Amino acid sequence: MSCEKAEEVLESYNTTGLDRLNLASESTVELLSALNKFGKRLLLNKADYEKVRETLPELIWCRLVFPEENVFHSEGSLEPVTLFAEQGTHPDSIGASLLDLFLNENGYTAECLKETREKSEHQVLLGLFDSVVMKGHGCKPREHFNEDEKSIKDKISHQLFWEKSSFETSLANNPALIKESTKELKALLRGVMTEPAELDRILEVDSFINSPMKYIGEMVSLGRKLEEVYRTEVEAAGKSVSSFPCAYFDEAFEHKLLENKPLDSYYKKFKGRYSERQWLSMEHREGVYYPYPVMEDDTFSVMDNWTAQNKLYQSLAKAASVTGKPTPLFLGFVQPEVAREYIREYSGFRDHALSSNILHTKYVHDLQLSLLRQSELLDDELLEKMVSMEGGGNGSLWNSLIDRNCLAPDNDCFVGEDAIQHFCLSLSAPSQIYPLISSQQLSKSVSLCANKGSSEQVVKLYHSLSHDSSEISEEQARNHLITMARHINAVEVSMISANYKDMIKAGVHVAPHFEKKFAEAGAPYVETHPALKAIEMFDKSESKQLCQFIADKEIEGIGKKVFDSQIKRNWLGIREKSADGKHYVLKSGDLISKDYSVLLKQPNKHDLAPAENKARGYIGWRESEPKGMRQP
Repeated sequence: MSCEKAEEVLESYNTTGLDRLNLASESTVELLSALNKFGKRLLLNKADYEKVRETLPELIWCRLVFPEENVFHSEGSLEPVTLFAEQGTHPDSIGASLLDLFLNENGYTAECLKETREKSEHQVLLGLFDSVVMKGHGCKPREHFNEDEKSIKDKISHQLFWEKSSFETSLANNPALIKESTKELKALLRGVMTEPAELDRILEVDSFINSPMKYIGEMVSLGRKLEEVYRTEVEAAGKSVSSFPCAYFDEAFEHKLLENKPLDSYYKKFKGRYSERQWLSMEHREGVYYPYPVMEDDTFSVMDNWTAQNKLYQSLAKAASVTGKPTPLFLGFVQPEVAREYIREYSGFRDHALSSNILHTKYVHDLQLSLLRQSELLDDELLEKMVSMEGGGNGSLWNSLIDRNCLAPDNDCFVGEDAIQHFCLSLSAPSQIYPLISSQQLSKSVSLCANKGSSEQVVKLYHSLSHDSSEISEEQARNHLITMARHINAVEVSMISANYKDMIKAGVHVAPHFEKKFAEAGAPYVETHPALKAIEMFDKSESKQLCQFIADKEIEGIGKKVFDSQIKRNWLGIREKSADGKHYVLKSGDLISKDYSVLLKQPNKHDLAPAENKARGYIGWRESEPKGMRQP
């Protein structure tokens, strides 16, 4: 729905009203969409709320508000409800949350983000507790612990790993206990870490990735750099186009509601760790919205046109890298000691389509690490520790900070006793990042504020996002915000385009491995458009509750399955090695590690300028432009 249409709908509603919320009525659906557009809310009675939850769940998690007594009421609740579980991954919900944040610094979204940061900080501290205290990474000798430190350690260890706590005594989701535990964990870690100053750096990283008003400005800088890299590559390839192909894909994609992780298997594990109200909230959680191409027929998507005409090369991988070289692709799980070597050289990595689930996508870690480096919160030393510091039940420091599985029930945020479901403005979990990026609501919301916001709002928003305190006129602020939106859109377009290609790769190489599972599920594998196969994998895979296809035994060693036949061999069949002897050379000229876990993309002959091709012994030719293609 356009802003103009939304304004018309709201004006009509203010004039005539609705006798009741009739979900069969087109006018009701229009009203709800208009409310979403501008971050406004509609108070529902219980009966209407239940109907909306059943028929339009994406709107429940957007801008509908319901009084405390009308939702999941439990006589066992410890405190009355003050806020409501209304966040989601639907584009309208993300857009409404961003507008609320941009234009109302004390609004609901800001309160939710504050709660998210508090919960995230506690999780990071627990990850450090596992790594430092329990595993001994960067920890003083145990005999140097004082009595207070030993007491805190024993208390937290007991609560985390042994005691089956009730809600009142559990560290998991009781807000008061979380605050107490956070204070104790900080004191303990500062006392026992060999480098206690690192604790503050780590917590700064955590705060940054959970604070949109901080990271959006850095995303603008990344987009600007990406455009420069793209321009250089296009010109080197002999093309005349010099500007980055920004675009909006509203009509090219639809957002599929994926089923969420079933809770039945978690009931015993988490029994007693939630109040009755929290448990009911999680039972009614909705899934993640995932964009997939709209097919004009069985074999065609407008994205096929767009990606054919607008080759983005490896612009984002280079823009995100400190060295200017494309970051390596990791295939499946890479051992920390191996990962450190590549990360040290290339400053980051991407997860290849063949080993990532569809809610993860390739570039999320490049994005996170680039933004953190630009903000001067991350250097090689801290990055290496993030990768290598292993933990126990809460995973490594890497997992605690930037690689969470947001579909796990205990990663929800709670305000009072209400679950804040899938709050999608944070960069701590890959599964949260892609709905945020693929909806393109970051750039759209900044652009909308630039065009529609009041003079005071646009100037204030510009200062907030740019961290520039100098005086600026209303016109300058609007122009700057429009430019910032374009830079952000460059990042969005790059990630969407790469993910579309990855869906095709995943379909071609991975989906056949699920043929047996499809048959057992009563839905035999059928050859369809490759862009839909990744969706089929998610729908049919038995490992759906894990959301990690690399954990499935049937596709372990996917790197070898796919790339072994592509390695260059001499007449004796011996594999050709790279100059350093650490990699095999593929027929494409790319390199792959000997354990098939890391792929290093090398410049493709078609991406080089004619002079460069000649110097490398290639014939100086370029692929011709595809005929009959059109922009979406």
